Formats: sequence, C-alpha cells, structure tokens
Amino acid sequence: MLFALLILVVGVMIANDFPGSKELPTNSTYQTHKFKLKDGRYMGYAIYGSQTGIPVVVMSDMPGSRYFNFDSLSSNITKELRIIALERAGYGLSDPTYTTSLISYMNDLTSLIDSLKLKKFHVVGIGAGGPYALGLGYKKSGSVSSITLIASLGAIHEMDNSFDGTENPFFKACAFLKNYPSIVPKIFFWFVRQFLYYFNYPITDAIKIMPESEQNALINKSVALESLLLSMKEGVRPGSYGMHFDHKLLWQFPWGFSLKDIRVPVKVYYSEKDTHIPISQSRYLCENLPSAKCHYNETDTGHYSFIISKLSILHKIVSEKD
Repeated sequence: MLFALLILVVGVMIANDFPGSKELPTNSTYQTHKFKLKDGRYMGYAIYGSQTGIPVVVMSDMPGSRYFNFDSLSSNITKELRIIALERAGYGLSDPTYTTSLISYMNDLTSLIDSLKLKKFHVVGIGAGGPYALGLGYKKSGSVSSITLIASLGAIHEMDNSFDGTENPFFKACAFLKNYPSIVPKIFFWFVRQFLYYFNYPITDAIKIMPESEQNALINKSVALESLLLSMKEGVRPGSYGMHFDHKLLWQFPWGFSLKDIRVPVKVYYSEKDTHIPISQSRYLCENLPSAKCHYNETDTGHYSFIISKLSILHKIVSEKD
C-alpha cells in the first residue's frame, strides 16, 4: 500500500511540473520570437546584436534558454554579430516534441532557420549544445560557414565511460541513468528542475560552491555568470522536459549521423581544467571530425569561466580563418 502511494505521488509530481507563469527578467537587449512549426508546436528564440551583423546561431548548454547578457561581455559582440539564440524542445518558450533522434530533431531547427532566410551563418554550441551544433553542420552543410564548440559534450553515445573523471554530480547522474527506464531519469530531472527554479541564491554564494579554479576566474565575471544561471532558470521555467529530452537524444539514442561525415570547418575550444566535461570527449571530437582545429587552454580556468571567456571574444572567433 505504501509503495503504491509512493508511485502515485511520484506520478503526480512528474505529470505536474508546476511551470512558472512569467518569463524571467533580463538586463540584456534582445528581441524574443516564437516560430510556429507545421504541426502547430512553437519554438522560442531571441535575436541579439546588429541586424546587419554576421549571423551566428547559438545552441545553449543543458539546461539553457534563449537568454544571455551578451552586452555584459563586450560591446563589439553586439555591434559585429547578429546572434540567434535557439531554445530546444521543452526549454523556455519551445514546446515539447517526441522525436527520438538528434538527426530527426534537426528538422525543427532547420525549419526555424529557413524562416529567417539565412544564406550563410556560423553555429556555436556550448556544452550540451555542441552535438546540436554538429547536427546543424551535417544537415545544412551548404549554409553553415563554421561550427564553434565551447566546452562541448562529445559523441557520448559512442564512447565507453565518457564521464570518467568528471567531478560534476549532474553529468555523473546523466551518465549513470542512460540505461535506466525513462521514468527514472524523469524523476531525477524533476528534482533538478525544482532546485534550479525555486532555490534563489546570491551570485556570490553560487561562486563559493564551485571549484577553486572557477572561483578565482569568476570574481570579476559575476554579471556574466548570473546571466548563465538566469538562462538555466528560464530554460526550466516550463518544467523538466527539456533536460529529459536532451538526455534522451544525447545519451540514450544514436545521433543518426557520423562525425566523419561533417565537412564544415569545426573549431573546438576546451579547458584542461574543466571538471565538468572530461578531456577525453574533446579529444574524441578532434580525432573524428575531419576538419577540426582544436584549441586547448592549460591555464587555471574551469567550465563556466572558460565558456564566459570564449563568449566574450565570440566576434573574433567566428571571424578567424584558422
């Protein structure tokens, strides 16, 4: 009887994600949009910067959203680039979908991009957004000028023990749960979502719980870090589906394309001090992407501080011809 009651309670929790009713405030200058797909679902995205700037499609980390305060990093970013920050299914303003492969989900992303009439554009993938950036490079190779991966996940569905060495409990759990029935990761992501969305903490406290290498590097970057945390929070505002969707497509199912088939130039940026994503994933990407140029940072920089440092010079990275 007690077990049945527990199952009932968990079922109600998962079925009712208690979504937040309002978009979260942000200090960044941007335009929010919703694109309607053929089946009636909506995808959210935001546009930052100059309408005449170099088009750059950004895929956020897990969890993430269309939010990021690019203005806090460098005025040159918003002067020189036209940044289109997409929200994946279940995050922010984007409705859920029930596709089961990364390559099939590209149909949603390419439909949105085609609606913007972008003839040529760059793609940036941050963390778990990296595989989606690679998918766009594979699917729209004639339009994608380059792919930039910043602290990106590797082809984890192909790798054994892909998260050996990580100190991040979230990614440890994602790797551990990949072979469990769907309900188990759903419960885990439900609890993660409640923590991220409802637990309010000062940015100084958030820095204190990070590895020492991160703390030192983030002392003068609290505004940018707060923007990253806000992006996570807005991403999970409607519920936990986005994280479960990412986990399913990245960990549990084949992507549907090979790294060796991506002919678009790829720039891989990785910090050797990253305690979230093991260096083995970056090396796997560099070994298997035919046109990869790999840049390893050996200085005392952790996961979030490295992402922020690279985003702050994004206008220079996408313009490089290396």
